[in-house]
Amino acid sequence: MFIFLSAVIIMQFFAGADNLDMDNLSFSNYLYFILAGLFASTALVLPGISGALILMIMGIYDIAVSAILTINIPVIATIGVGVLLGILITSKLVKYLLMNYITETYSAMIGLISGSVFAILSNLKTGFYLELNITVFITFISGVILVVLLNKYKNRLAT
Repeated sequence: MFIFLSAVIIMQFFAGADNLDMDNLSFSNYLYFILAGLFASTALVLPGISGALILMIMGIYDIAVSAILTINIPVIATIGVGVLLGILITSKLVKYLLMNYITETYSAMIGLISGSVFAILSNLKTGFYLELNITVFITFISGVILVVLLNKYKNRLAT
């Protein structure tokens, strides 16, 4: 769990793809887009992980959105190839890991999700937003209450 948490945090310091010139992309940039698409596709297979968040962690979320808005086919296709490869590889890998290493696999997912908190906070604009903090607090409390109620309901059904 701590390895994946650390990996997400470390990637935040090395992800510098967000300042790329879209007109002068190199071969290595396209390889990075394939890799980012491959990692982002894990969101389609793993619960609780967002593909957009993975693109944000890797520093190409803004590039991907810009490519879609400007219909930049080479960038869209490159990320898309990565997503297709990722779905094929990740689905088989996750199935194997869940069959053979269930605790370790869930620990890795928890590490990725925990690290994503750092990724989100580091990409927020600075400043204190009262409305945002109130909304976060309300949704957090609502989630806790929902989990408690569902557990009570499940326990009542079991008896």
